[in-house]
Amino acid sequence: MSQQLLLLAAWLLFFSSVLVAEELQVTVFADMGKVAAEVAVCVGTEQERELYFSGKTDSLGSVVIGNLPEGRIYLTASDGRRGKGLFVTPELSRQVMIALPREENSLRCSDGQSR
Repeated sequence: MSQQLLLLAAWLLFFSSVLVAEELQVTVFADMGKVAAEVAVCVGTEQERELYFSGKTDSLGSVVIGNLPEGRIYLTASDGRRGKGLFVTPELSRQVMIALPREENSLRCSDGQSR
């Protein structure tokens, strides 16, 4: 009986680590290092910014994105006036921080829902 419980515990531990590994936490900062709430965040490619995900940061400036594809992705954050984009490899980092530029620019993404 104890061997079955040990196997069950190992199985649960494996699957919980797999599920957590598929998530990426993005935190966006604005002026003076303040967290930026209600900022659009998109995941896709440089050409199709919203291919995999689009949503908004919460009151702490963060959004957790799941079901990411393998390999390098393009991450965009935009408050409607200014945006910042960068390439990320989720397998190498589970947390990303983005600082929006001070100057306005044309880099945008929508604030739709997960695709």
